[in-house]
Amino acid sequence: MIKKKLVNIFSALSNEAKLKYCSSAFLVFGLKDKINGKTGKRDIVGTDYKKNGGLEKFKKEISECVNNKLR
Repeated sequence: MIKKKLVNIFSALSNEAKLKYCSSAFLVFGLKDKINGKTGKRDIVGTDYKKNGGLEKFKKEISECVNNKLR
């Protein structure tokens, strides 16, 4: 379920970038979903996607689910 949700987000970012004539978009990990009421910003919570090759594995999984392969 999480993988499918991330694929949908990735696809939406790609489509939005194309609509705005941008060559790229960013997917940021390690932030809370909700904005902190005191600061008006999202809190940084960190991520461990880079550990043990997790980021490369994630990129490969996502690229297998979209039409154009990631570079």
